[in-house]
Amino acid sequence: MKISLITPAGKQSKNGNRTTAERWARLLRRSGHRVRIDTEYDGRATDLLIALHARHSAAAAQLYREQVPNGPLLVGLGGTDVNTFLKTERAATLATMTMADGLICLHDLIAR
Repeated sequence: MKISLITPAGKQSKNGNRTTAERWARLLRRSGHRVRIDTEYDGRATDLLIALHARHSAAAAQLYREQVPNGPLLVGLGGTDVNTFLKTERAATLATMTMADGLICLHDLIAR
């Protein structure tokens, strides 16, 4: 399966978002998938789009949904999505969460 993994953290970044993306890509590759990590969705054909962070990946998720209306979309929710962006940028954050086929909670408290 070809998987596009979108993260707000660029290639040179050493922050947690990039670490998470690299870790997930490694696990998915070990399972036989082809994974491409990007900061934006560029319209390339993919079997699945995984967007890390609802708010930061909102544009990528929206473009993917427009170009591939029935394509599977998973969104990984970080603490800032829930603790910050649901308050400060509610519409964009909720829009991304709503268009997702599945949500991946990256923090124990999010599941509650």
